[in-house]
Amino acid sequence: MNLGWHRLATRRADLLAKRISPHLPRAGRVLDVGSGTGHNAAALRAMTNLEFAEADVVDMHTVGNGPALFDGHRLPFGDGEFAASLLLFVLHYPDDPLQLMREAGRVTAGRVLVLQSTYRGGVGLALLKFREFWLGRFAFRLARITRFIGRVPCPLRPRRFWTREELIELGRRAQLTLREVVIETSPGHFSGHRFLSRDLFVWESSPVP
Repeated sequence: MNLGWHRLATRRADLLAKRISPHLPRAGRVLDVGSGTGHNAAALRAMTNLEFAEADVVDMHTVGNGPALFDGHRLPFGDGEFAASLLLFVLHYPDDPLQLMREAGRVTAGRVLVLQSTYRGGVGLALLKFREFWLGRFAFRLARITRFIGRVPCPLRPRRFWTREELIELGRRAQLTLREVVIETSPGHFSGHRFLSRDLFVWESSPVP
């Protein structure tokens, strides 16, 4: 069972890494905020020459060295410590997503990459909530029952869901500069969907004095 979990997580991480890696710097350290099982950072390490650090509110890692734990509000790193930071399907969970975006900008001297599912209209919101339950809380509990991850508290309780426009406004309020929004176009579950999308937001942090 755990081998099956690992293969699924590795395949998903490889697909995400292929999408994200063209937007990463060529050198420096990168922070993965909300690193989960560690598969995303592992895939990006294998695909680039970058050094990756991880941070999360609980330690559920199954690959890599595990995350630096934080309270969901203040990242335990210095200003401008990283060349880039990643928030991959994270912003629907924190109590204060604006604060987390500001923190990502604070510890980053370059790009803040946000990959997030977004919805359009009431149908899209309903579909996204359904998908989040099965691939979020239900999958987490099943992974914990099968001991793929340890007996840690579930951090996957959505506080809100986002439209593309709302996330653009969130980044603006966090004082980040939007470079581009890359909408998923490759074949897959979300491709061409009228109501759902997985958007990659490429933000630039203000230079640290």
